[in-house]
Amino acid sequence: MILIITLSSCEKKGKSIFHYPTIQEFKNLKNKDTLSLNQFENFKSIIDTLWYFKKHLKEKNPVFIIENNDNCFYLKTVDLNSNCFGAGLIKFKNLIGISKDSLIKQNKYYTIDSLSKILKTDLSNNGIDNNFADSPKKLIIRFSQPYRESIKDLESNLLLLFKTYNRINKEYGDTLELNIDFEELSIMKPPPPPPIGFDYENIE
Repeated sequence: MILIITLSSCEKKGKSIFHYPTIQEFKNLKNKDTLSLNQFENFKSIIDTLWYFKKHLKEKNPVFIIENNDNCFYLKTVDLNSNCFGAGLIKFKNLIGISKDSLIKQNKYYTIDSLSKILKTDLSNNGIDNNFADSPKKLIIRFSQPYRESIKDLESNLLLLFKTYNRINKEYGDTLELNIDFEELSIMKPPPPPPIGFDYENIE
């Protein structure tokens, strides 16, 4: 298996730099290996690489980099098998599923245009409404049908997610965190895809 590892030149390009889940976690993260998302052929190759790190390069921490014209985004995905998040089942209310053009929240489907409303509600809920996340730390954004999508689709959704989250995080004084899961783990299975002609829920 060949690992595609690159070193970022974002600093030299004068781009704005963002870190996920948080900048503080990156400051504490040791032995980082940076992986360029657009060098992967498909989602399976991403999963294979993550598991290769887990099995053979335990001392290393893989970090994905995604770029656009103005920004560089560094992403350390959530490792649900490690102590950084904790063991146990993940409740549906602490999950947002994202596919190419839709969202899944609590067994309901929404258009991707609803991302801002749902994400903000989850991040600010703090256990008040039992239909939404217990806290920003427990909220996980998960790509629910990754093998049906191209790397380009994944990148597009990530960039939309970063843009939306950054705006919300700024409103809350940069006190939130964004946990994204790429791992192929059956924590709690998402519902099946909606049938043809399915009416998505509307977020007012």
